[in-house]
This record gives sequence, C-alpha cells and structure tokens, in this order.
Amino acid sequence: TAFEAALRLQPRMARAHAGLGSAMVEARGDYPEGMSRYLTAVKLEPENPALLNDLGWLSYKMNRYPEAVAALEKAAALDPKDPMIETNLGLAYQKAGRGEEAIAHLERALVINPEYTLALYGLGKAHESRGQYPEALQAYRRAWRQSGNDLYLLLWLQAYMASHGQVMILFLFVFVVALAVIVLRTLRGRRTPATQKG
Repeated sequence: TAFEAALRLQPRMARAHAGLGSAMVEARGDYPEGMSRYLTAVKLEPENPALLNDLGWLSYKMNRYPEAVAALEKAAALDPKDPMIETNLGLAYQKAGRGEEAIAHLERALVINPEYTLALYGLGKAHESRGQYPEALQAYRRAWRQSGNDLYLLLWLQAYMASHGQVMILFLFVFVVALAVIVLRTLRGRRTPATQKG
C-alpha cells in the first residue's frame, strides 16, 4: 500500500516500482508482477546496479538464467566492487551451464570480500558441478567456518563428504570438530570465576 501510494505521487520513482515488485513477490508470490515492476524500475534507471542486481536475482529465482546473466553482467560492469553482484553473477553462470565463468566471478567476489559466505558456498557448488570434489570440499569447509560453525551446514557438509566416498576424511573432520567443541567447553569452564564465600 505504501509503495502504491508513493507511485500515485511519483509514477516515475524507480525505487517505488522495485519496492512494489519485491513486496509482490515476497507477500503474494506473484513473480510475474514482481518482474514487471522491476523491468519498469530498470527502464527508469538503466544505470542503477542495485536495481539490475535485484532484477537478475529475481530472474534467477524464476529459472530464467540467460536473463539473469544479462542483467547481472550489466550490474557488474557498473559496480565491479560489489561482492553480492559478483556472487549472484557467478551463481547465474553456474545455472546457465557456464562453469568456468561461474568460478571466475565467485573467486572475484572472494577477492573483494574474502569472508562472503554465499560466494564460498556458490564456489563449492560450481566446483562440484564440474566434478572438482577436492576444490568443492575446500570451499564448503571455509563456508562452514565463516558461517559461525552453523550446525545445519556442518550436517550438510558431512552428508556431502560421505556421498563422495570420503568416509575417512569425514571421520577425521567430525573427530576434529568434536575435539574442538570439547576443548572450548573445557576452557570456558576454567574461566568461570569461583564463587566467593561470604
């Protein structure tokens, strides 16, 4: 309602069109209307990398990978230092079957921001799709560490390693993680100050 009110006052406000498109997708699941609004926003501001990024990501979610790549390539050309745009472009390339380009853009995202977890996860997926399992595993492990040791990601990583015949690596990895948890709990227990008698 707020975006519609803004557009009644300023029909050519690109951000309001984009906001309405995003709301249509998230609140109603209306992807065609969301796409229409984003296309209008980009038509009004064709040099806005944020709008192009959002348009590309929406195209990606709609499985329209060539359109996603086209929008994200324009966004990356306009803002080559944004790790989110580079990551989204890498993911779109990967889905479009352009693995080498996917890896290049995901690695570029990590040069811009080495701690960008989504780029690491995407890099793992890109390597995995090319059968490069050691490289995929390395990227997934880094993503797990950078995600704050997320338990869901750990379980997913364990299943991934087991499914690729890396049972010994899986065992060692789980052993090291369990040992680290025990050591951390022990150290925390020692740091707890003793209660004073009084």
